[in-house]
Amino acid sequence: MKTTDCVILGGNRSNALYPLTRERSSCGINFAGRYRMADIALSNAVYSGFRNIKILTSQAEPDLGEHLQKAYSFDRFAHGGVQILPHSGAGSADALRNCWDHLVSRSPERICLLFGDELYRMDLRELVRTHEENHHDITLAVRPLGASEALDNSLIKLTSQGLVEQIGHPPFSQGLEEWIIPKDYQFTQQPLERSGFYNPIGAMVFETEILEQLLKTPKANLVKDLLSQNLWDFKSGIYPFGGYWADLGTLKGFYQANLSLCTVHPPFNLYDQAMPLIFPPSFLPPAKINFGTISQVLAEEGVIVNNCTLSNSLLGPRTILETGVVMDGVVFMGADFYEDPLTQSLNKTRGIPHLGVGKGSVLQGCIVDKNVRIGEGCRIGSDPIHRPDQDKGSWFIKDGIIVLPRGTIIASGTII
Repeated sequence: MKTTDCVILGGNRSNALYPLTRERSSCGINFAGRYRMADIALSNAVYSGFRNIKILTSQAEPDLGEHLQKAYSFDRFAHGGVQILPHSGAGSADALRNCWDHLVSRSPERICLLFGDELYRMDLRELVRTHEENHHDITLAVRPLGASEALDNSLIKLTSQGLVEQIGHPPFSQGLEEWIIPKDYQFTQQPLERSGFYNPIGAMVFETEILEQLLKTPKANLVKDLLSQNLWDFKSGIYPFGGYWADLGTLKGFYQANLSLCTVHPPFNLYDQAMPLIFPPSFLPPAKINFGTISQVLAEEGVIVNNCTLSNSLLGPRTILETGVVMDGVVFMGADFYEDPLTQSLNKTRGIPHLGVGKGSVLQGCIVDKNVRIGEGCRIGSDPIHRPDQDKGSWFIKDGIIVLPRGTIIASGTII
């Protein structure tokens, strides 16, 4: 059997996720409180048997490196590990070129390439097996779509032999008819109305020499530039994937995916015993709820809630909510540390709020990054008014979602 190594495209300081990426790449962003976005692709890779995994990021990230070292310390006899490779490239193809010598240092005959900003659970061995059994040069994981979803997503076109002929991107000015998948290749495990189109997702396998050949073309983006224009030159196949999938690469997608975890029956199951997401061991105490009205809330370790009204929200580690706080539709990432009494006394002297949310503040429809301080009596997103996209430095509005970047200080009485 040919050797296959796993490479994860960890993203860059993406404008689509800004300001969450102001100080880190997308794979370093916290997801579901305790995890990092990188943990999703890494968990899929580890459970699929990969032990030589490289993550390409746009910058050196000591914080992410420490997280990965604690979470993915393989047995010393396993001859592998997780390695972060910083790069200076502008796009996914640039990242691969910049790090190519490191990627092929073990001379893998195949490379399983994963995007680090997508949410799904997949046994990648099946993807590699499909690639191997069909003797493909390139194999793309695809998900079935109905016509209503197809308009806003990239689509693939198949030949009569079931090989990938083309990748197209919206808008589809000539309509969707030419992108309908032949019935012989439609995904039969899905309802018929969802199997008419295929959308490529961020999981694919390349013969190493084919990927190297593709990268010789000086384009920045792997999918939109290189694959879209060159797939016809290779034997490119598909691996239909029928499981849950979500895009975390935009603020709206990230926000919605996090809040979906708080529902009664979440589409992505964090409690899966066979393939749970991997994260470092934690020494935090249990969450502590001192009274309150709570509905569909996911609270991580170390949370302290004091008589609050919370609904449809996610509370990251060490989140502290004082009396009378109201939250609805909030992704609150928590804090990296607790403040001792001396530090809190200094906060009062300096006139800044403590970490967390002060008494009587109301938050709705927002993402609050780590180590944010919100004072008493604030109203953030709670008033029914139109909020256009804007950048205020200490807070942002994008797609109707208010974002408080890491370390932001919001004074008492602030209204956003």
